[in-house]
Amino acid sequence: MEQIVNSYNLFVDTSHAITSGSKGDDFHVNLQDSGVHAADGQIIRVTLDNFSMNKNFFDVNDTNSKFTLKTNLDTDGKEYNLTHQNISSLNQLAIDFQLKVGAAIAAQSSQSVTVAATSVSPDINVSAPAVISFPITIPSTVSEVIIEFPENSDIYQLLGGDRKLTGPSSADFASVNCAVLNNILTVTCLYPAQKSTTPFVYIRCPGTSNTNLETRSMSGTSSASTSENLTNHSYILGRAMVDTFFVQYHPTTGREFFLDLKQKQLNSLELRLTDAKNRPLGRTGTHSGNQTAAGTGTSQSTLGNLEFTAVLRIDIVQKKQMHYLESERTEPKIPRRFSQILQKQDGGRNNYGLAPGYQ
Repeated sequence: MEQIVNSYNLFVDTSHAITSGSKGDDFHVNLQDSGVHAADGQIIRVTLDNFSMNKNFFDVNDTNSKFTLKTNLDTDGKEYNLTHQNISSLNQLAIDFQLKVGAAIAAQSSQSVTVAATSVSPDINVSAPAVISFPITIPSTVSEVIIEFPENSDIYQLLGGDRKLTGPSSADFASVNCAVLNNILTVTCLYPAQKSTTPFVYIRCPGTSNTNLETRSMSGTSSASTSENLTNHSYILGRAMVDTFFVQYHPTTGREFFLDLKQKQLNSLELRLTDAKNRPLGRTGTHSGNQTAAGTGTSQSTLGNLEFTAVLRIDIVQKKQMHYLESERTEPKIPRRFSQILQKQDGGRNNYGLAPGYQ
């Protein structure tokens, strides 16, 4: 039976995280002077009680915007990107994709390309999930177009297509349908599109030894394979839902997200924000590299507004009662003729005043 023997509330604000290697989305808390330690039979439990931040990263960003376009004029193809922005409608997303495909074909053919945004599906008034489709008038020199969604980008989720898995190059792999007829290219995605690929922000505590688990895909260390259903030890403390303007979490039962630490002493705690694939928010690479999730600046997580506040509860939990070895005190074995010497310390004399051994 568990029993909480001590508790601490840890209030975190990362808005001034510009020293000691800390950033607004990768914060290091020093607990050396707090005396957080567990005795025998006890554990340290860290629980996420509250989390809040402004959604200062784009729906379309570096993690879900890349695609490769090939034509008969450039069979190797080149990589292109959707516009990094927030998406208010699927029509806005479809028009941007149409413009980027048209610009790519124009660049490869060195000729003008006609784009008619009014013919894009879904219609601007459609709010339900819909499949993106649009026509483009292309030069007569372009007879074939192939669009590929690379595996390391979430654009296949955003636009609704098939991802090209890592492996031998396949020139005829198509993530979406591209049909050319009478100088008209019609691009039709395969599945309904979506406005974002980051429904949750994950709060991780790297370096902690704990009992949580995660599927391998959430570690971001492997590609799609048959081993993705296996699990790894997890540093995930919890996750917060992404809304239009804010990212927030508040528990309903008090213990949805927690870490049971295996260590007895908690000297420091790192709080790192990532997406579901362990990437920094809105960007690829590591937290020590690109510090900006959205915008034209280069220091959003240090000098800018990529920051969060949180409340953590640290409990010292008694998991079991420790029982130590207890035995009776050993009494020395003394010959009967000397027993009176120990019972009465009188120079070794007995009750009659006679010395030991006197008969």
